[in-house]
Amino acid sequence: MAPGVKAVADPIISSYHPHLQEASIAYLLRRGTWKSRGQVITGKAAIAPEQWRLLSGCDLVLIINEMVWQVLGDKGREMLLDHELSHFTPPTTDKDGSLRWAIREHDLQEFSEVVKRHGVCTGDHRRLIEAAGQLDLESLGTLTAQEEGESMGGEDDDMDDDDGFMEGDDFFGGPQ
Repeated sequence: MAPGVKAVADPIISSYHPHLQEASIAYLLRRGTWKSRGQVITGKAAIAPEQWRLLSGCDLVLIINEMVWQVLGDKGREMLLDHELSHFTPPTTDKDGSLRWAIREHDLQEFSEVVKRHGVCTGDHRRLIEAAGQLDLESLGTLTAQEEGESMGGEDDDMDDDDGFMEGDDFFGGPQ
């Protein structure tokens, strides 16, 4: 368990993800290199498999790349956790009254080269640009400088994903 990660996540849940306030979330740090298709995996949101729920009482799991966590500043850590927590949808209730959690995919998945060539062509693109318009240029410049300076070596993981964030695939090897 990673109590430092939970301490950063708690105010984010209170402010932006109130549907998670009653969830039991296991916060884990993954050590060592975590890559897929050449991209560093920063974190993973998953629904705890039934066996985990029975043994630990945890409904949901957040796995954070420890190497990434160590180099991120406060704002970067908050953004990473906000991103991963955004994958959890509000639960539905089964016939027996138990909560059923689900994973939500990203709002937009696109290649930067395609946007450079064709511009903002879809409603998804426009919504992302509108949200980005709320950013100040100084924070964008800081992010660009950080991205240019990043380098994390290591062997590729065999996980099937084509971006830096792991999605709702079956990370634990069993049904969700």
